[in-house]
Formats: sequence, structure tokens, C-alpha cells
Amino acid sequence: MSDKKAKHLFIGDILINAEEDIGEMQTAMVKNTSFTKRKAELQLPNDKSIFVDYTLISV
Repeated sequence: MSDKKAKHLFIGDILINAEEDIGEMQTAMVKNTSFTKRKAELQLPNDKSIFVDYTLISV
């Protein structure tokens, strides 16, 4: 998925079972720390899914 396509999507619509991760992301942003998730399931627009690693960095 390109950055352009993903730009206006809600992360909860892309990451499967992301409720807990979203809370951890919010905490990381408030505390100005990073958050890394390994093997997160990502829902693609064609209804397929893949597993990804990602890191959120607060700047």
C-alpha cells in the first residue's frame, strides 16, 4: 500500500486487532518515546493480509 493511499486511512482499519496497539501508540506519543510492533497483521485493500514490523517515532 502506498503512502498516498494510506495517508487518510484510520490505522485501526489497516491493522487487525489494533486496539491495544493504538493505546500504546498514544502513550508513546504523549511520553515522546518510540513504539515498535513485530509481526503485526496488516489488511491490504484486496482483502489479503500480510505480517509487518513497524516503529512509531514521536518527533
